[in-house]
Amino acid sequence: MFLYFDPRYILFVMLPALAISAGVQLYLRSTFGRWRQVRNSAGLTGEQVADALFERGSVAAVATERSGKRIPLLKRIPIQRSQAGALSDHFDPRANVVRLSEPVATQPSVASMAVVAHELGHVQQQQRHSPLMAARTVLVPAVTFSPMLSYGLIFGGLILRSSGLVWLGVLAFALVVLFAVLTLPVEIDASRRGLRLLRETGLMQTGDDAHGSRAVVLDADLQDPPEWIPGLLARADEGFDAVFAGRRGRYQSLHRTFTSFVYKSAQHLLCGVPRDAGMYFVLSRRLVDRLTEFGGSDRLTVPTLIGLSGLPLVSVPMVRPRRARGKSSYSSLRRFSLGIANLWAIVRWRCLASARSELPVRVGIARRLGACLREEGE
Repeated sequence: MFLYFDPRYILFVMLPALAISAGVQLYLRSTFGRWRQVRNSAGLTGEQVADALFERGSVAAVATERSGKRIPLLKRIPIQRSQAGALSDHFDPRANVVRLSEPVATQPSVASMAVVAHELGHVQQQQRHSPLMAARTVLVPAVTFSPMLSYGLIFGGLILRSSGLVWLGVLAFALVVLFAVLTLPVEIDASRRGLRLLRETGLMQTGDDAHGSRAVVLDADLQDPPEWIPGLLARADEGFDAVFAGRRGRYQSLHRTFTSFVYKSAQHLLCGVPRDAGMYFVLSRRLVDRLTEFGGSDRLTVPTLIGLSGLPLVSVPMVRPRRARGKSSYSSLRRFSLGIANLWAIVRWRCLASARSELPVRVGIARRLGACLREEGE
């Protein structure tokens, strides 16, 4: 039986696909144009960012999971200028070269830094032998000719009334579909690798550089070691908007440990914050923005606000050391009164609509972080 063309395909498949594609391109150009106007904190052009990442990445090393042998984060490869215009930046695995467009290569913008880090994420995929990257690289030559070949076979089959030619065209086009399916996880992984490269080499310094990434909060006395940060960031990369350093170990007296357990168990039941959560955590940019827009009682602490946000959160067990010197300025009575005030504020926020309008909707996150540091210092 011969295949026929259904006109509804144009209305329900072709036009929506074209609209989605055009919308994605418009969003991409708009985002690139906006961040192209913002100078990155390092003041480096795209080419200089690439040089810095190659230089520092060749020194910094990580241990492989199987052998334990330490290998560089990144090995240097050539950087070339692309003549194809804006947003033509790409890594060519066959020639082993990164090609940067003129705006990215020459401007010291946040967009330039982000694009270069993404492309070098592809380089790291190639150097670490990523299986998805390898599969996509194998398909590149076939995909180059598949679209025209598939269209020719399909239209030839329609003209000659040959269903066999049509199915051959469909199979040829299936290579394009497979390439697109492999592309999405490869691109997401490249962005994650690029973000790690910027963090590990110290190039991402300000909020503008890190917009869309992470914010880290910890006590100023450094009782919680900063060395835990990479572990928290790695857990956050799994899709969590908040990752707490779960407090473990005998870092305080039995009495304070017991009262903290009772308070945090109640807090967990009321708003979902992990029972071992403290004031050491990593937040996604989405959660920071939501906290900034939050309206509610001024008694609510930041961990409580994180729990009330409704976004995915988790804790990572960390053995907390004892305070190196000095002692907490918070008496048992003061800790008790602050804990009761916070729990009562949660109940009011959940049960009373009026409690949600006690403050203006726009509340400064800095004020809340400062209040929480004062109230929960130990």
